[in-house]
Amino acid sequence: NTVQHAFSELENEGLIISKGTLGRFVTEDIDVVTACRRKMAEQLACEFVKNMEELSITKEETINLIGEVME
Repeated sequence: NTVQHAFSELENEGLIISKGTLGRFVTEDIDVVTACRRKMAEQLACEFVKNMEELSITKEETINLIGEVME
């Protein structure tokens, strides 16, 4: 039941497509994949910014920290 629900969610988002009796397949539509990645990145960024604000870290400090971590 849980797996079926997960497949339904992925299908609703367009990430997988159903091909009748052949099964379900990951979409090859790059626009759908790009949009999903962007949505996930935005959610992660919002959570990160919220956490930094809770730590009283300034925008400038946050930007510097990201730069350091990505090097």
